[in-house]
Amino acid sequence: MRNLHKVLQRVMEWENYHLYQFVKDRDSYGPKSRDFDMPEVQNDKSVPLAALLLRSPGSGLTNGHLNQPKISCEQRTHY
Repeated sequence: MRNLHKVLQRVMEWENYHLYQFVKDRDSYGPKSRDFDMPEVQNDKSVPLAALLLRSPGSGLTNGHLNQPKISCEQRTHY
């Protein structure tokens, strides 16, 4: 998921100067930091993006940048 953050920064022309998190269902994932104690946020390096998209296929993954537009990722299936 860390790589997805890097891709989004590049595409959206964002600088790496803020905290971010991804939210799937009720679970939050983001960078672990020594400066901020956020125990409810799981390390985003530990979970592959594909694993989250396969879990609860009907729900999306939200990019929770503060003061930024929300971006959602969904798994699409072809019939």
